[in-house]
Amino acid sequence: MGFWSSLVNTAAQAAHWVANNAGSIAKVASVIANVTGKAAMTEEEMAAAGDNILPRLRADIEDAEEELKSQAVEKFPTPNSGGRITTVGMPALWKSPSGGQNYPKVVPEIAMDINRMLALEGIPNTLGKAAPIDVGASLAEKLFAPPEFQRSLADGKLFWNGAEEIVEGKLRITGGVVFYQIPLGNPGSHEAWHAYIRLHYISSPKEDKELAEERLALAIKQGPSQWREGQSYNSATLTVQWNGTRAVDKITSAAVQKLVDDSNGKVRFLKPAVIDGTRFKYQFQTAVEIGPAEVAAALSTALDKSMKSPSPDHPQPRMPQIRISNMQTYVA
Repeated sequence: MGFWSSLVNTAAQAAHWVANNAGSIAKVASVIANVTGKAAMTEEEMAAAGDNILPRLRADIEDAEEELKSQAVEKFPTPNSGGRITTVGMPALWKSPSGGQNYPKVVPEIAMDINRMLALEGIPNTLGKAAPIDVGASLAEKLFAPPEFQRSLADGKLFWNGAEEIVEGKLRITGGVVFYQIPLGNPGSHEAWHAYIRLHYISSPKEDKELAEERLALAIKQGPSQWREGQSYNSATLTVQWNGTRAVDKITSAAVQKLVDDSNGKVRFLKPAVIDGTRFKYQFQTAVEIGPAEVAAALSTALDKSMKSPSPDHPQPRMPQIRISNMQTYVA
C-alpha cells in the first residue's frame, strides 16, 4: 500500500493514472492543455510523436501544476500574524473527491490524506482541548466543496475553495485550494480534481510548548530487557490503521507501552515509529518463541483495554485494523 490513499502527487504518476482511467484520453489532454494556455495536440503532432501522448501529457501536467501553485500563492497569501506560521503547499491529482453528482459527499480517504499532508510538516491532526476536532476531516469538507461559478478565477478555467479552522476562538489554520476538474467519463460520473492546496498553520510559543510536551509524553519507555548479545530473535513491523484522529495518538501509545511492559522483557519496541495521523507503524523485536501474529494479537488486546467508554463529549473511534507488513527471524 502506498503512502497516499486518495491522490497521485507526481506528474508522471498523474499522467499514468489519467491514461488508465479516462474515458477519453484526448479529451482529458485537451482540458489540461487549456489550463496551461496551450492548444491541444493536432493530428499532425500526434502522428509525429508516433501517436504517443505521454511525454506531452506529463509536460502539460507539470505546467498546469505551476499555474495552480501561482494562483494559490496569490489567492492564499501568508497571513499577517504574531504567531509562528508553518505553510504547507502540495500539488496533486485527487482521484475521486466525491462520489459523483448522485453522491456528492467527500470521500473519507481525503481526510486521511490531508492529515498526512499536515503530519509531514509536524502539524497536529487534532486541535482543541474541550472538544477536539479532526483537522483533516474538517478541512476536507471545506476544501472539496462542489465548484461554484462565483468561486472561479478570472480566466474561468480554475476554481478555488477557502478554508479556515477557528478553534476555541483563535484562527489556527487558513488557506485553500485552487483546482480544475478532469472529466473521466460520461456526464454524471465523478471527476478527478487537479489541485494545489496551500494551508497556513498558526501557533504561539505557548501552543508549541504544549504540543512538544504532549508528544514527549507519548514516547514509549523501554522495560527491563532479557536480551543477550548474539541472541536469536524475531523482528516484526506492525501498522495500526485508524479511521480518524481524535485521541488515537494517546490510545495507540498507551497500548504499545502496555504491550512492552506486559511482555516481561520479551518484546522490545525498536525506535523510531512512523506516524502520519491515522497510521502508526512500529517495529518490534521479540524472543524467537513469540511470532508476529502473537504480537499483533497482544497489541489488539492492549488497544481494546486502552480505549475508554465513549460519551457525547468524548466519542471514541472504532477499533483500528492491525497489519503485519514485515517479519524476519535473525539466527545467531
